[in-house]
Parts: sequence; C-alpha cells; structure tokens
Amino acid sequence: MRIAHLLSGVVLTSALGLQSCQQEPLKMPAKEEYAREFYKNFKNVDPDHDWNQAQKSSVTVKTSRPSSIKVMADIKGKRYLLADYREASGSNEIPLTLPKSVTDIIVKVNGQNFPAKLGATVDASSASSRIINGNEDDFTESDGFEWKIVPERIFATIVIQDFLTRYAENDPQNLSKGTNSFYFLADGKEHTFFPFYWWTNRKHCLGIYVVDDHDVDKITLHDLYFSKSGELYVSNDYKPELKEFTHYEGVEVRFNDFGYWDNITGVKFCGSYNENNWKETEFPEIADGKNFDKPYTRKYTQNNAVFKTEHGYISRIDHMNSNYIRFFRFYETPTETYVEELNQEFNEGKWEKVSEQPAYVAGPDTYVRTRGITYKLPEGKRYGFYLKMLSNADYDTFDPENYEYDFIVFSNADRNKKQFIDPKTNKDMNKSIREHSWATQTWWEDSGADESDEYSYASWGKAQMYGSQYTLFGFEDWQAETNNVGADMNDIMFLFAAGEEPTGIHDTNDPDPDPEPEPYQWIIAAEDLGGSYDWDFNDVVAGVSIQAMKEGEKEFSKVTVTPLASGGTLPVYFMYTGEIVNPNTGETIANSDGDYVIGGEFHSLFGNNFGTYINASKGKHIKADPITFYTPADHSLASSGHVHYDEKNMGGFWVLAAEINSPLDLNPANNYGLISIDPGTTNGFNKIKNSKPIASEDLTAPQIICVEAEWAWPLEEKNIKKAYPEFETWVGDESHRTWINNKNGELTVDR
Repeated sequence: MRIAHLLSGVVLTSALGLQSCQQEPLKMPAKEEYAREFYKNFKNVDPDHDWNQAQKSSVTVKTSRPSSIKVMADIKGKRYLLADYREASGSNEIPLTLPKSVTDIIVKVNGQNFPAKLGATVDASSASSRIINGNEDDFTESDGFEWKIVPERIFATIVIQDFLTRYAENDPQNLSKGTNSFYFLADGKEHTFFPFYWWTNRKHCLGIYVVDDHDVDKITLHDLYFSKSGELYVSNDYKPELKEFTHYEGVEVRFNDFGYWDNITGVKFCGSYNENNWKETEFPEIADGKNFDKPYTRKYTQNNAVFKTEHGYISRIDHMNSNYIRFFRFYETPTETYVEELNQEFNEGKWEKVSEQPAYVAGPDTYVRTRGITYKLPEGKRYGFYLKMLSNADYDTFDPENYEYDFIVFSNADRNKKQFIDPKTNKDMNKSIREHSWATQTWWEDSGADESDEYSYASWGKAQMYGSQYTLFGFEDWQAETNNVGADMNDIMFLFAAGEEPTGIHDTNDPDPDPEPEPYQWIIAAEDLGGSYDWDFNDVVAGVSIQAMKEGEKEFSKVTVTPLASGGTLPVYFMYTGEIVNPNTGETIANSDGDYVIGGEFHSLFGNNFGTYINASKGKHIKADPITFYTPADHSLASSGHVHYDEKNMGGFWVLAAEINSPLDLNPANNYGLISIDPGTTNGFNKIKNSKPIASEDLTAPQIICVEAEWAWPLEEKNIKKAYPEFETWVGDESHRTWINNKNGELTVDR
C-alpha cells in the first residue's frame, strides 16, 4: 500500500506516557499541565483557534457524458491536484481540502480548463460544438479541437526564397539546420497558418494530431488541408500600395484586415534618441492662449531606426500642448509586408491558380494569394502536425470524408518510430518509415544530423521578409527507402504570419501528455507532552494528502501519509480514527470505523528504533516510504467549527504515545501498513489529540497543528516562536496565517 509521491508534511507532537507510583504525590494530568505552561509562555490565545490551516469546500461540475474531471489550485506559485474524477457524468459535487487562503481553483474537464471560485458550479455540458464545415464565420469542432477557414491573404514569396537559401532543395545537410522534430503544448489561443509552397508531384493531406490526456500512444487525427485543390494563387505583377497610419503616445493604432484600427499598448523605442535625427517645424499660430498655450511643433524623422513599431517605423511626430492635456501624435510608415497583409483587394495584377510542380518560382516580385486555417485547442493539450501522402488523388471524384493514402509522417520524429494503424482500414500506415531510417542513406554521415533525426520528416524554421520574421514548417514526402538524394524537408510548406505562430514548441520526444500535478500535502506536527515543554513541534511530523477520487460510480478519498520526522524518543504511533473504504468497490470495509495504527511504531518507519531523534537536527535526512489508504469521499483535514478536542478535527489523525517500556504489542502478522487495534488495549497509553478545554481558562493548547505544505519544523529543543517569530501572533489571532512565511533559517530544518 505504497505510492511513489513524496508529499510535504503536517506537524504532530509526541506524548509522554503517564507514570504512576503509590509513593509519589498526585500529579496534574499531563495535558492540563501542558496547557497551563503553554498559556504562561504564549499568553494571549485566540479562543476560536482550531490550530488547523485547512478548509473544506467543494465545486459542482456538470457534464453531458462520462468525462475526466481534475480539480487543481495554484498555491504559492505551484499547481496542485485536489481531485481526480474519471468517467464521471451528470452533476458531481466534488469535496476539496485546501488552504484557507485559497479562493480560486481550476476545473479541467476532458483537457479543457475552467477557472472557478470555491463553491461554484461549472457547467461543462454546454461546451458542445457547433459543426459548420467550411464556414468562414464559425469554427468546426471535434473532440475539443476547433478550426475554420479564414479570408485570403497576400504574401510576398521572398520569405520562401530566404528559407530555401538555407534549407536548399535536395540538400541533406538541412537536416542539421532546422528543428526537425517538433510538437506543441496548446495555450488555448487561436493560431493561423497558410498553405504556401510545394515542390512535388504528390498530393497531400495536412492535419493536426492531438495526444490523449491519459495515453501518450493514443492520438486523434484532424484533417485540415488537401494540397493542389485550388487554395493557392500566384501573381508576378501585383504591386501593393504604401499607406500612412496614425499613432498616439502610449497607444499604438494598428489596422486590421478590414481597414479598421484597434488600440494596443506601446510605441516601441529602439536605439538612442538624437535630436539631429529630426527636423522640427513650429506652428505658433495654434497657440491661441485658450485651447493651446504653447506652439504646436512637428518633427520629421531623418532616421527611421529611432522609433520602430510592430508594422514599420515612425516618420513624423506632432507635439501638442493644450491647457488640459499634453500629447503626441505619431505617424507610422508601415513596411511593405504589413501593407501586403492588410490588402484584401485582388483586382490588381493577374492571379493564376497554382497546381503544377513546382508551385512557383520564389522571389521579391512574386506574390501568393492563399486562404489560411485558424485552429484552437484547450490549454495544456499536446499536439503536432502530420502529412498524409495521396499520390493518386483525383480531386474531381475525391471524397474528403472517405479516402485512402499511401503513408503518413508526423512532425515529431518519435511518432514516426511508433506503429500507426489507420482506424478505418486497420492498415499499418508508417511501416516503411519505421523500417528505413535516413541513417541508411549514403549521405547520412556528411549531413551533420544526429540520431534524433533518423526518423525526421518535418522541419521548423524562421525567415525574414522586409524586416518581419515569419515561421515556416515543411514536410519531406519521400521515404528513406526510395529517396537517395536527401531529406530536404520542404516538399510542401506552410507559413505562420508574423506574431501568429504557436508558442511552446518542443523538439524532444513526446513526454507524458498530461503531466499531473502532485497532490497537495499538509504537514501534521505534534508535541508529546513530555519533558520541559520545548514546543518544537517535531516529536511526530507527517505529511498527509487527501485527494477526492471517483471511478465511474465508485467515490472515495485517497489518503497518503509520509513520515517526515520523529524528534521524540518515546514509542509513538501515528493514528487514524474513522472509516476505511475499499477502492475496488467504493464500499466501507466491514467494522472499519475505529482506531488504526498507520504503518507501525513511528520510528520504525524510518528503519530505526524508538529512543533516537530522526530528522530533527541538521545533516543527512532519512526518507520513509509513503503509506496509502482510502477513506469516505467527504473526508477532510479541515475542522468544522469550534471542535478543538474532537478527534476528527485533524482529519481523524492523532498520536498514541507509550511509556518508555510499554510499546504497543502489534501482531506481526498484521503488519501490512494499517493495523486495527482494540481501543481497550490502549490502557497505559496517552492519546495525543487536541485536548478538551480546561474549565478555568476555557481554552485549548495545541498538542497537534496542521499547517501548509512549505512549513519546515524546528530543530530539536528549538522553540517554535524562535524558529517562526510570528507564530505567537498566530496563537493570538487565528487569521494571521502568513506566519509560516517568516522563518529563522538557523533554527529550522532545511527542507
């Protein structure tokens, strides 16, 4: 009953066994003596204190079909997993245990993130698709993947010429020039690419594959574009017109595809400002003493490198001073590239359909007109591109919903080494790729490529055009088995316009497609009521995580306890009082509502005997294996009101401390992790819980505290208020929960 996660902890204290002798006078009970000493030491104690930094909350999630639901929270810069529901449908109220300071959570349903507040209802059933194939105004949606065709754009082909200069046709050395194996982590935003170029006699289908959330070998294919089917036009006499655009101080005015402008922040200043770069003219007649109290001045640039914008450079600045406001008006001269991208009028120039090999001769006087594809995926999804080869496709009779292809290649080389079975035909569609790598070619040793490129069939690179940087990606469409002239990776190519390429490119093999955050681990720490009341809260320290789970109709909590330290010397046992659930059935184990020893005597979990300090001093630390068990679905570490003495206040966890010579007699046959004990056998032992209020003060001293994950316990015999100077403030004011952020590093264990 062990798992691999090592979780952060919660602090517990050990307990001193009660000794009795007829010759000795009656002693005050250890708990009461401890409490009185605590009040003397810390004075002001918050009467409503529960010594527990956890809160219990929930979120309701509605789905229309069986779904994967994960609930997470960003806590102090790190994301943690709080609940994991699988194949859950309908309406589910998901219980959560999380720090009292947290108000916002993330609900992830089938890979799509929904920000939410605690107690909210997330209706993921309404996130269904609108399926309108080929409509420019709406997205086509399938399994969370959305895409649409966008209006035509015009691009100068000089960018492809620049690219092909470095990634030359039939040059095998281009294997070492680009990023030849790539995939992406989706950011939830729209990205647009354009079919741009080919040099091949084949026809193709380009698509995007999406990796399954739980199985890295399971992918879904989405066909997007069929080459040589009429989407690309070329012109050799098209001449775009340059225009002038207006800018304001602190606000950049950008024209969109339809001629309207929108405001975005920041005119960018590049280079050193030099008055000699400007020619200034004054217009004193504008200073009328009423609307403008100073002359209006205009400066003309002598050097277009002083102020640059996203689309060009500042060619003129008008400087205005009024009685009410001082402002500048910037005039931008855009680059030719920007004007080309804005211009949607195709009545200038002669445009011809591109269908032969090669697509066109790239150069500064050649332009292509092409319809782009915008796609969007839920944040966190892993995806890449693929190319299917359709060498004999006849588009006059072609059925894009039902067709066959020769083979397939993926943008991630690791995919090309794995078997891909077409789900429609049940054929192995990349066998020839897997069986013949580029390393078998005569030119391989001189190519400059390495082992990671043996199965590369795509390349990702950059190219400059009129001062703007564009991103291109292309595919090799001949197998290593038949191609002995080189892997040029540019038989068919696509372009991302400046600023529209996806972020988060990866050039390694596919990792876990959905790396799961760690569960949040609390630290339970306890005092053992023994000795001089040093209040170091390190006598028993354990990390505890409680994660809500559901498998179909089976609902339960997964509890993981990780022993962290034992600064006391008495025999001690970390205990749980409550129910145990069978995760295979979701049902409570018969007669399980009782007291349980977790793992055995606490020191032994580190491989030591009681009588020694463990991980309570500086130096090498001993790790102990975590112990996992399952409890009812609504199990929480949080308190429920003013119940300091309730055994369930710390999630049912407490400490059993024995007299030094009276260790608990545990049946070795049952020493499998959790051991149920008869409470009647614990006579002579001290149950360390948050004790009941003392009548005279009506207050409770903390024998156990539950604190957040980053808490580091004090060294042995170092008072907690010295290790954490604000601890005393927390004692007097339960709402002062930031005390754990201010620690004296000389007094605490370095975790």
